[in-house]
Amino acid sequence: MTRRIRGPAAKRDGDGEYCGGEYRRALRGWLREQKAAYLHLTDRADAERALAGALDDNPFVLRPVNGGAPAKLKAAAVQSRAAAEFLAGRYRDGVSLRLGVQALFEDVVWGEEERSDDAERAWQALGEHLGFASSRPEKLHGTGPDNLWALSAARQAVIELKTGCTTGTIVKKDMDQLGGSVRWLNDHNPEVEAVPVMLHPSRAADAKATAVPGIRVITPERFGQLKGCRDGLRGRARLQSGPVGR
Repeated sequence: MTRRIRGPAAKRDGDGEYCGGEYRRALRGWLREQKAAYLHLTDRADAERALAGALDDNPFVLRPVNGGAPAKLKAAAVQSRAAAEFLAGRYRDGVSLRLGVQALFEDVVWGEEERSDDAERAWQALGEHLGFASSRPEKLHGTGPDNLWALSAARQAVIELKTGCTTGTIVKKDMDQLGGSVRWLNDHNPEVEAVPVMLHPSRAADAKATAVPGIRVITPERFGQLKGCRDGLRGRARLQSGPVGR
C-alpha cells in the first residue's frame, strides 16, 4: 500500500461533496477502506484488492500500491437529461439551485494561487451541472489534467486551470503542462479526441511557449460571460475557440 492506513482520521478531500446516492456510495467506499486496514495486518494482497474496490466507490480513499488505474470517463447518452437528473438530485428547489450555482461561480477566484484547488473543484462541479461526466485526474491519480469533461462519446475537454496566475502571457511551463495532459488522454483513451482548454488571465502565449494545437483559452472576460448565463443554467456551455496570440 502507498502508505500506512491509520484509521478513520485519514484525510479524505471529498467527504463533503456527496449527497443522496453519491453519499451512500462514498460511505461504502470509506467502509471498504477500513476493511482493507484490518486485512493489511494479515494479508496484504487481500488488502490491496479491498482497497481497489473501495476506490471504485470513493475516489478519495487511500490508494493501493499501483495507484489505481484511472477509469475511462464515459459521456452521458443525453447531455440535457443528465443535467436535469443531476440538478434534481442535488437541489430541493429553484432557490437552492440559484444559491448553489452562485457559490460555485464564486469559488473560481482569479489571481489568488491559494484558491486554485477551490477553482478546480468548482470547475468539476460545473461540468456535472451542465450534464457532462467530469473528473479531476491529477487530484485523484497524481497524473493527467486538472479537469476532464466528457463532451461526447468522441470528444473530451482536457482542462488546465491557471486561475491563480498573474503573468501577462501563458508561460512555457503552463503550455507544456497542457500539452502533456493532452498526451496523457491520448495514451489513456486513444479512441476520443482531446480538446485542450486552459483557464488563464491572458490569451497570449509567451515567446518561448509553443501553443498546443486547437487550444481554447477561457479568460476572466469569457468566464464572466458564462456567469451571466448562470440563472437556471440557461443554454449550453460553449468553449470559445480561437488562435492564441503572441
